Amino acid sequence: MNKRTVKVKPSLVKANLIVSQGDGWRVEFDRASRDYLAMINSVGCIGITETPSAAQTLCQEYTVRQLSAAAT
Repeated sequence: MNKRTVKVKPSLVKANLIVSQGDGWRVEFDRASRDYLAMINSVGCIGITETPSAAQTLCQEYTVRQLSAAAT
């Protein structure tokens, strides 16, 4: 089986833009898909939304669930 790899020039790769961030979370704008990613540190992407406020809400809801689970 022949494996092929594609080399992409670093200048063609556009990094995601950090729109907002807090303690342990951030919202990134994906330039390729034009979506907003809800990112949690040490977990990764927990959701994709069309607006930054919805992505931030996902991050905050995730944090609340984790804190309430740790408190019980």
